[in-house]
Amino acid sequence: MRHPSVLLGVFLAFAGLGMVEGRAEDITRTPLQNWEIPGTAAYDLSTLHVVIAAGGTSGRHTHPGAESTYVISGEPVLKIDGQPDRELGSGEYFLIEPGTVHEVLARGSEPVVLVLSYVTERGQPLVSSAP
Repeated sequence: MRHPSVLLGVFLAFAGLGMVEGRAEDITRTPLQNWEIPGTAAYDLSTLHVVIAAGGTSGRHTHPGAESTYVISGEPVLKIDGQPDRELGSGEYFLIEPGTVHEVLARGSEPVVLVLSYVTERGQPLVSSAP
């Protein structure tokens, strides 16, 4: 069992995410881990399980650090400013550079299920909304 202070830290690291991107009813985020990376001055690795409802969106947003996302199921469309849309499927992944404006849409009749990992400087928000 995880120590309560670790669970509290994970909760606090992800608190407020639903207020930043997408409609709250479109997206569900479950924190899986928050790890203070050893040997670094102040970087964290945060991993989330994310579900975007069929027809839903993550909303346009950015991250202060790098994002790596693996598609578990569904048919997401990745929209990155300045690039053509990418239609993805189960077993595919995508990488987002820090500060890149992007959005994920759930096309089709099934929700999109993702596992996301972020590497960020400690104390930075994981996500910020974008116009």
